[in-house]
Amino acid sequence: MRLLDIGCGPGTITIGLAAAVAPAEVIGIDIEQSVLDQAQTLASQQNIPNLRFERASAQALPYEDHTFDAVFAHTLLEHLPDPLIALHEVKRVLKPNGLLAVRDCDW
Repeated sequence: MRLLDIGCGPGTITIGLAAAVAPAEVIGIDIEQSVLDQAQTLASQQNIPNLRFERASAQALPYEDHTFDAVFAHTLLEHLPDPLIALHEVKRVLKPNGLLAVRDCDW
């Protein structure tokens, strides 16, 4: 299994996801390097071997088609100028019958 957390921020939720699906691979991405540095520090302190963080945009995911079994996005879509672009990218990288989990605000 492979899980992608887009807009992972400082990684607190991503670390929980990695623990829940271990030993499956988990990747957390964000466009802000400063929060990725925080996430990597936290993951290293907790010794989470199945997790890595990468700088990437949700609107141009650097992964091949049908790469992930699950994609998670927590309070991401509300911050994007065009959330549909990101959702199309998620659909592209999800395996057939993959799972997308989104938690966002309804403004």
